[in-house]
Amino acid sequence: YFNISKRELTDLYLEDMNVTYTGEYYEVKVSGNVPKDAVITYPNGNKFKDVGKYEVEALIYEEGFNVKKLTSTIIINKATYDLGSMNFSDATFVYDGNPKSIMVEGELPKGVSVSYVYSDFVKSVGVYEVTAKFHGDYDNYEIIPDMKATITITKAKYNIEEIEFEETVFTYDG
Repeated sequence: YFNISKRELTDLYLEDMNVTYTGEYYEVKVSGNVPKDAVITYPNGNKFKDVGKYEVEALIYEEGFNVKKLTSTIIINKATYDLGSMNFSDATFVYDGNPKSIMVEGELPKGVSVSYVYSDFVKSVGVYEVTAKFHGDYDNYEIIPDMKATITITKAKYNIEEIEFEETVFTYDG
């Protein structure tokens, strides 16, 4: 009767990962002294894309060895939208009876849209606050803060020099 004990697998690693969301998958794999014929399984998966904290477990099977269990953590952090040259500026218009508006200038990041909130119907002389609200993938990206700007509508001026008067003579007839 022989008592054969299995050997231990050594020098195997499953690294932790702490990354920022890119829209691509992140994957961890067992590294180190992995036997050529070893079978590796990841019961909970080992490939993740969205923001979150994921616990990864690897089981390494090799004939003649005890099953080796390794664990690691993948942390995917929220990304920040690249606002590039995006700008939302104040504007001044001269009253002409038509509604006025302003818009965000520059290119919005992919997947981001914007809506505008006006304090009033912007048609009369006055100063009006406008808020640009951004909508995007806030599960995987940091929230884009609202931007504020003002529309100023000034009084129109009449050019008196362009008005012509004609001299007219009237005769009184009672």
